[in-house]
Amino acid sequence: MPQHKIKAAEMPSLLRTPGKHSDGAGLYLQVSAPGRASWTYRFSFNGKVHWRSIGPAKTYTLAEAREAHHELRRQRDRGVDPREVTTARTFGEAVEEFIAERAQGWRGGSDGREAEQYRRTLAGLAGTPIATITTDRVRDALKPWADHPRTAEKVRTRIAKILDWATALKMREGNNPARRKGHMEHLLPDPPDVVHHPAMPWQDVPAFMQELHAIKSSAARALMFTILTAARTSETTGATWKEIEGDTWVIPGSRMKEGREHRVPLTAEALALIGERKAPDAYLFPGRRGKLSDTTQMQLLRRTRPGFVVHGFRSTFADWCGEAEHPRELIEMALAHAVGDATERAYQRSALVNRRREMMEAWSAFATGV
Repeated sequence: MPQHKIKAAEMPSLLRTPGKHSDGAGLYLQVSAPGRASWTYRFSFNGKVHWRSIGPAKTYTLAEAREAHHELRRQRDRGVDPREVTTARTFGEAVEEFIAERAQGWRGGSDGREAEQYRRTLAGLAGTPIATITTDRVRDALKPWADHPRTAEKVRTRIAKILDWATALKMREGNNPARRKGHMEHLLPDPPDVVHHPAMPWQDVPAFMQELHAIKSSAARALMFTILTAARTSETTGATWKEIEGDTWVIPGSRMKEGREHRVPLTAEALALIGERKAPDAYLFPGRRGKLSDTTQMQLLRRTRPGFVVHGFRSTFADWCGEAEHPRELIEMALAHAVGDATERAYQRSALVNRRREMMEAWSAFATGV
């Protein structure tokens, strides 16, 4: 038996410490970031060194990881490549392993909203061995969402993605029973058409901004700021003073839907809305309980312009930019959409910031009637 190096009492500390922590005999706790960890097995086979995933630390306890590791070592000693050994993972275990591997680029990581949506919507399949999931089991898992076709399609897409990933890792074999094309399209209703957010015509924005200016409340200033910066509601309400660097708003990737840092040139009108600099952790638009509620801007818009939604102002901004013949790549960048590959985006972030500032200043001047 191997001499174990990790003590159970050390696990909470190790899970917060990035790196590879050896338990002996090739078993490692691999921590990519605090709270994101998985068990892996490092072994030699046919003269080459390989790594074999065992599973996420959220799913496998120290004792369970050692048990799985012992079985893989036993198979290797019998001449079986551990990479070819299939374990009876449940779908829920596969979901956790998938999240641990992919969530680094998600907003909030493995404890964020997207990860939680995966866990919550896929809970119906959690206890099913992933190798045995059939079309009927997929259909059963989608029944709770029968009255919500848009959500049902999102859940089906998540199931299909997990099963594709599991097949690539040899956790299961055969066709994907959750795929739509050529399969589920014959068994499920067509996915609903995309419903666009009701957007205010750009011609009406100056008059609306004057109305908001007269209200003189934190909610009104926040909504004006959201409109001038083409931001999302949560990006505005969660903004603190440490994100303001001179005349640029630097939103960290952890607060962005796309998971990438977003830099927003701030015009004189936008800076006037946030006023004098305060403590780094102070919110730009404080509310009664710290930050302004994400629903406050929407409630104000419903009272003043029923039928529109705050998110629709991003479309309003894009429509105005199109009418003003601003370049499409600048518009997409202002909306924090990905343009080009990683190298191109790095160049655009630095080289095009002045051109983006010119566009935002023109939009701000139009919207506020300057």
